Amino acid sequence: MENEDPWLALDKVYHILFCFTLALLFSTVATFTRYPFLRRHSIRIGSIGSLLAGAAKEAADEFGFFKSAGASGKDACR
Repeated sequence: MENEDPWLALDKVYHILFCFTLALLFSTVATFTRYPFLRRHSIRIGSIGSLLAGAAKEAADEFGFFKSAGASGKDACR
């Protein structure tokens, strides 16, 4: 399985771009809320939201919700 999932693959670029976009989106939404706590911690909220979305995607891959070879430990490192 290791040879089928190289570190330098287009899939890894997609993971980086998608997670970065989600982090920016969640952080921006938290910045515009009326709650000071959320505004103060908007970067953390964006990072945690992106991490949870990535973990959910990998779990869905493992359970077969998407056409893929399953979850990848290398994707989790991104």
